[in-house]
Amino acid sequence: MLRIATIDERPSWAEAANVQFCWYYADVCDSKGNGLVINWASGLPFLAGSRSSRWHSNVASLNIVLYRPAGLSAYWLDEKPLSEVHFDPASGRATFGESSMTLRAEGGESRLSVLLDVTLPDRSRFSGTVDIQGKAVQSDLSRADSVGSAPHIWCPQLGHAEGEVSVTVGDEALHFRGPGYVDSNLSRQPLHEQGIERWDWGRVSFSAFTLVYYWTVPEGALEPFCVLILMHPDGKSEQIGAELERFEVSTSPYFVETARRLKFRTARGVFTVDLKRPLDRSPFYERYSAEGTGPRGETGVGFAEVVLPSRVDQRWMRPFIRMRTHSSLRKNSPFLPLFSASSGSPLTRLYRAMGLGKAHG
Repeated sequence: MLRIATIDERPSWAEAANVQFCWYYADVCDSKGNGLVINWASGLPFLAGSRSSRWHSNVASLNIVLYRPAGLSAYWLDEKPLSEVHFDPASGRATFGESSMTLRAEGGESRLSVLLDVTLPDRSRFSGTVDIQGKAVQSDLSRADSVGSAPHIWCPQLGHAEGEVSVTVGDEALHFRGPGYVDSNLSRQPLHEQGIERWDWGRVSFSAFTLVYYWTVPEGALEPFCVLILMHPDGKSEQIGAELERFEVSTSPYFVETARRLKFRTARGVFTVDLKRPLDRSPFYERYSAEGTGPRGETGVGFAEVVLPSRVDQRWMRPFIRMRTHSSLRKNSPFLPLFSASSGSPLTRLYRAMGLGKAHG
């Protein structure tokens, strides 16, 4: 299973020779339905071949997803040999081609600065900047209700933060501000070998605090591991006891059962998280836009995820994962333009990728 850790513990883990994967996650969203999620990693478990390839820990990846109120606006998942990129697992600083992620933590402050510049398979350009800043998470979370010997650590870094996104996709520009969030995961054991049947994660930002939940279900008859954390503007975080009730369970087209309403009963009152719009769905992973309600009726917005580690990288699904993955390690799928989204319909993107239509930019 996993253990909550502070970012001060991360360098010693990153220097270990047997780290199987390390990923950094950041997001920004607003109340209108705009959002952006970035993931940069080495050994990302969700890529094709991660379960069986010995060299997978030497694969670097960058995933950028942009959402508008109407739905997905841009999608980019790129994999490269780790030797061709700069990626520092200890600090999170990385350079993937013309894109860069700079994560700083000093004097209690933390800031993520992202420069994006990629060319999508339909030849349109996805570029711009992302900035997330605030007080670094400071707490004793690593000691509370954690599994000390766990091979997998989760490090929240920016919890209740301010984010700003200014990007252009083709000839369409988008600028928005809203709550931002940054964390990282490092593991010395492959994800599918950790004995986790599923995990549900989410962050919902209210005006005065951010609620983060992490609910993992072990394989077998063991009790679920449920963590509910309140992160405050001054960087202080507190873990509170919670009894989780799950409602409105639905089954996706990929046979993933997900509770669309989560109710956390605590000594502070009831916190409710609603998983609203499905943003990404697969047999092993789901992402939703999330809305929350606090004990005093306050409301917030964010994202929620569901992961089924036992289903990751099944052989039959690898061709479909490659349809969404741009790679310099292997031949790209001819269907890649259909799933790496930009403006226009999927067929329009494929048309432009074949050089038969005008590309934006």
